[in-house]
Amino acid sequence: MKALRFHEYGGRDKLVVESVPDPVAGPGEVVVKVGACALNHLDVDFREGISRFPLELPLIMGLELAGTIVSRGDGVSEEWKVGDRVAPYLMGTDPAHLMSRTGREKLGFEEALAAEPERLAGVEEALMSETEQVLPSGHRAHHQHRHRAYFSRGLYADQLERWLEHFDRAQLLVVGTEDLLARPQEAYAEVLGFLGLREWQLDDFPEHNKKPYSAIEPGVRARLEERYAEPNERLERLLGRQFSWAQSARSSST
Repeated sequence: MKALRFHEYGGRDKLVVESVPDPVAGPGEVVVKVGACALNHLDVDFREGISRFPLELPLIMGLELAGTIVSRGDGVSEEWKVGDRVAPYLMGTDPAHLMSRTGREKLGFEEALAAEPERLAGVEEALMSETEQVLPSGHRAHHQHRHRAYFSRGLYADQLERWLEHFDRAQLLVVGTEDLLARPQEAYAEVLGFLGLREWQLDDFPEHNKKPYSAIEPGVRARLEERYAEPNERLERLLGRQFSWAQSARSSST
């Protein structure tokens, strides 16, 4: 069969149409004959090498598709039959699924925190450059900042101060995730009011991408709380409000 795929990260020039072996359904799998395929923004991220998912190259493009089951492997539920029309969700939430694991990080959390300054050395300058910078790995310069800035991305005051250099404070609305989760309707109404839109009532506020996380080792948590203490106080002053998570960190450190 013919497939659109890429063998290395980059722009559209890296895409090639070539012949590949017809797929064969393995245990627990089905083969779907594609009837329609869309372009998802993740397809572009995959091609550019900036997604957070582990990839094996060459990779066939086409994350969103619809089609018909043409063959079944052993162990497939009788719920799925040859001839069924399906629209597979290829980014399933099964933690054992290859595309649901973030496996691009090889270091433990504490090791990754320690390695962050070296990993991000020169990245901010590259991001501000007028020409796009490419790392030896083939990734764009912002790849390191997007995937390796564990501590730096939590410096919200630094990020907000950059925005305030260009926009009036009245033009920015900051909604805390804890507020959205605890009082979704109120947070939603606040956003509508800020945008000058009419009131609207939603029936439900489902949580997406919610995943369990293992507890942080107490010593690592204590060091993070100490490092974040000053930036979080600065954030509270900028926004004129206190955050429960910042207060909790201060309480635990006293």
